[in-house]
Amino acid sequence: MGDAFWGTTNLKMASCASAMGCRLREHDPITIIVNEDRSRQATFWFYVDENSKVVRDNFERPWGKLTLEKEHPLIYIRSALENRETLLALFKQAQPMVTINRGGKTLFVSENASPELKRKVLNEL
Repeated sequence: MGDAFWGTTNLKMASCASAMGCRLREHDPITIIVNEDRSRQATFWFYVDENSKVVRDNFERPWGKLTLEKEHPLIYIRSALENRETLLALFKQAQPMVTINRGGKTLFVSENASPELKRKVLNEL
């Protein structure tokens, strides 16, 4: 009988599995499906082992329903990935600022500020 595999389309789950030492399938570890609308979906394939069972059993559970000890590495790995996602969302929402240095003074102005506002601010320096 051949090896057993499990797959996930969830990149965070696949990242957790890799960090927990789960081994990607040697042959075709990733399957990419191209849909009729040209969108793509990737599935990451791992060998079934004890680590993969821990990941699969706990990754998608709500935080209060985890069956892990509170110091288990998966908790830290999952937290880091979720924090990364939150920080990326904040990064994408942040207003870009332009730095202007004149006469020993530094000014920050919105990159999206009107040319009129930028001129007005420059005149104040």
